[in-house]
Amino acid sequence: MTLLEVVVGVAVAAVIVGVSMPLVKGTTRFLHLRAAVPAVSGVIVSTKYQAVMYGCPYQVAFTQTTTNYQVSQQVLSGSPPTCASSFTNVGSAIPWSSSRDVSISASITLQFNPNGTMSNITSPSTVPATFSLTNGTQTETFTISGVGNVSVSP
Repeated sequence: MTLLEVVVGVAVAAVIVGVSMPLVKGTTRFLHLRAAVPAVSGVIVSTKYQAVMYGCPYQVAFTQTTTNYQVSQQVLSGSPPTCASSFTNVGSAIPWSSSRDVSISASITLQFNPNGTMSNITSPSTVPATFSLTNGTQTETFTISGVGNVSVSP
């Protein structure tokens, strides 16, 4: 094999890699968005059910700058049992996306009450609450009704 053949082979391989990299990146960003959507929907529904099940308000806060969410609760204690007046974090903040290529339109905090209703703490007069996840080319919009039902639309 001559040096010219090796150089041509390397050049062909470089062109193939150069052409395929944007496709791989686009597919990866698409898959990251597809993974983030059910993660965010799931935590919203789970937080609502926790409030109903335990009989005290629960909140979930999605933070734009850190791509994390934090669940907090009003702890039930005392005799007779009553809900605390302030919220306490449940565990630590959890990332809702495994990568930095999916972002949320704005930070938002949703509160779920024991009767199943939802309040938008970030913007109290805005019910249903809406926000979006995007990967830069595609956007999924979440709408959470006043009774905590989640719908997602492209």
